[in-house]
Amino acid sequence: MEFTLKGRVTDEHGDPITGAIVQQSQNRYTSEYQPIQDNHGYNIARTDDHGLFCFENVKSTEMILTVEAAGYAPSWRYVKARLDLEPIKFSLKPGRIIQSKVIDETGVPVVGACVFIDGWHGHSDISGRFSCPIEGASPRQATLRVVKQYHTQLYQC
Repeated sequence: MEFTLKGRVTDEHGDPITGAIVQQSQNRYTSEYQPIQDNHGYNIARTDDHGLFCFENVKSTEMILTVEAAGYAPSWRYVKARLDLEPIKFSLKPGRIIQSKVIDETGVPVVGACVFIDGWHGHSDISGRFSCPIEGASPRQATLRVVKQYHTQLYQC
């Protein structure tokens, strides 16, 4: 049986967030941070002027719903979708994406390093660059945990 999965996205004061992107997937931010993109192949919905979103033709299953909106930290929730499920509510906090580069002690980019910050993590690309979301304004100082096979470091920057 198929049904409509509904929800609402608001800011921390309960005001609706218009144009937030909601993605339905099997397993998102649990592996690494990747901004929502249409080419990932997952169902995407946008919130309306009231912060409401819906996914049509949903089957009873387990899924991850991820929400992104400009100026807010992304949020995700594990959902057991079923016909009698109440609308899903997301309350986003102000936030932004931190981007940087992982290099070794000689200045060479570290490819594939796992970078942990503020409960999220991402992986460095071929040039050593990574992105991770955080809540709040950009901190003057943040503690990162960087892990690469056979090598672990805790950095403060």
